[in-house]
Amino acid sequence: MIILTDKTSTVSFYKIEDSGSVVLNPDNIIINNEHFMYGKGASNVTVHTGVTDTPADWDWDKYKYDGTTWSANSDYNEPTREYLESLGDPQPPAL
Repeated sequence: MIILTDKTSTVSFYKIEDSGSVVLNPDNIIINNEHFMYGKGASNVTVHTGVTDTPADWDWDKYKYDGTTWSANSDYNEPTREYLESLGDPQPPAL
């Protein structure tokens, strides 16, 4: 598995199969030549390859990974309906 983590916090925010591709640019990440992530890039992301012990219940931001050890992210919020509703309902811009 390929695991992407934040360099500072070590929070794991993305995973893909080893057969996938990750390109770190200065201001974005390209995943499998089709998905772009802006605001993250070479200066703030670590790519871990060949990870074989990814937690079965892995979810975006749920765990931290330092390259060898997984640990729970104490800032993780389970994406329950109540939690998502507490974030508010973004309104589309008026036309």
